[in-house]
Amino acid sequence: EQIIAGSDDADRELLLTKRAGKFLSVYAGFSDGAIAYGDKSESWPSDYDPRTRPWYQDAMAQSGLIITEPYQDFDGSIVVSFAKAFNLNKQGVLAADLAVTDIINEVLNIQLDNNGFAFLVDGNNNLVAYKDEKLSQKPLTTLNPELTRDKMANLAQHAKLETITWPKQGDQLIYVAQVPNTDWSLGVVQDKQMAFASVSEQVTFTAIASIVMYLI
Repeated sequence: EQIIAGSDDADRELLLTKRAGKFLSVYAGFSDGAIAYGDKSESWPSDYDPRTRPWYQDAMAQSGLIITEPYQDFDGSIVVSFAKAFNLNKQGVLAADLAVTDIINEVLNIQLDNNGFAFLVDGNNNLVAYKDEKLSQKPLTTLNPELTRDKMANLAQHAKLETITWPKQGDQLIYVAQVPNTDWSLGVVQDKQMAFASVSEQVTFTAIASIVMYLI
């Protein structure tokens, strides 16, 4: 952040960050309306004003890293933006985009035994990633009425395996972890017959670690 905001060669730093983090795009919007992006193969509109965009406004209103809800970018792709305001030599917001499809694939690729599955929800408790794509952006309660926003917050706060009744499947074990620096949560569900020790180890060190490290 400091290197990019204070660098005379911000474009190069942005390009290196994009490649290193495998982001869809990395860019900086400035308080004078200017935009800097490292990958010149990207086609940004000539009249693009970052100050009018939610990622810029939300980041400027907060002191830390923010993550947007999924939205349609100017090129038509559905993305989420990670953004943070800076106030060094220049003032503005540094941001990076990830395609929602990439995030979904990371969640769906988590390997769990005994019919286990993972899901990712945003701050409004809407599904971002789940094995049934038809439920994307639907309330999590569509999947399980018990998993209200308050229930998910409670599960994430306690960060331990709990039993929950799943429609048509009976008792299941669920583990919920908050994605650091965001209001998103990752949930992992497995059949209760699996040994608690094995589930705890697998969920905590494999599933949670892999997706959280990817998102941050």
